[in-house]
Amino acid sequence: PRREAKEEEFIPKVALRWTLSDDHMVYGLYTQGTRPGGVNRSRGEPFFPKAYTSDLMDNYEAGYRSSFGDGRGRFNATFYHMVWTDYQLQLTDPASSSCPDGDAIDNVCGQPWQKVVANVGNAKSRGLEVQFDWAATEHLSVGANATWLDAKLTEDVEISITVPKGSRLPLSPEFKGSMYAQYDWDVDWFGGSSAWLRLQWSYTGSMLNQVEPLTLDDGPAPQIRQPSYNIGDLRFGLDHGKWSMQLYVNNLT
Repeated sequence: PRREAKEEEFIPKVALRWTLSDDHMVYGLYTQGTRPGGVNRSRGEPFFPKAYTSDLMDNYEAGYRSSFGDGRGRFNATFYHMVWTDYQLQLTDPASSSCPDGDAIDNVCGQPWQKVVANVGNAKSRGLEVQFDWAATEHLSVGANATWLDAKLTEDVEISITVPKGSRLPLSPEFKGSMYAQYDWDVDWFGGSSAWLRLQWSYTGSMLNQVEPLTLDDGPAPQIRQPSYNIGDLRFGLDHGKWSMQLYVNNLT
């Protein structure tokens, strides 16, 4: 059957900026964001509704922007606090679990296994981001960035089990960061006029694949913790005014 829907939202954005000097600035920001609702392509009679509504996010942000060393360096910091209402989340439909006697029961058990999107309640995402770049010499530039994140449910969610308040949102590492160093120099190779060598390294902390604390005995899609990981990349480039060439190795280790 055909389904129709209409939504209207007024999305405000208010920002204040204070320039402390030519090289330093602070700001504050409030804005809202929303994701539209939609319809799940469900099979059978799942536990969750076939449609889900839009969610709303209130974002409160404060930041600091600066440059130093006559513009050769930059340091930025941003703190944000996001409040999610009617948070949309992809979940394993609890009716996908097996029935004790083998007979399917609508909205309860024995339905075709499926992932659906549902409005699960309220959540928050709070974090701090810092960024640093510096042209240390005429040829050498270095930089780093880091993010600390606290993303959790702010109320209990009742599915076939209780997902307690304070559960981490999926795919949300508590820390991630990266750094790089790049060396540039003039050359006269094969018509190229400049070359560069760049080493970059990133770290991502552990994260969960879903918010539901399920095991293999609870259903076909258990909660899995993805361990933290590092990725190192090495790149070499040769540039000309009209062309460039790069050689690279991704994930050195």
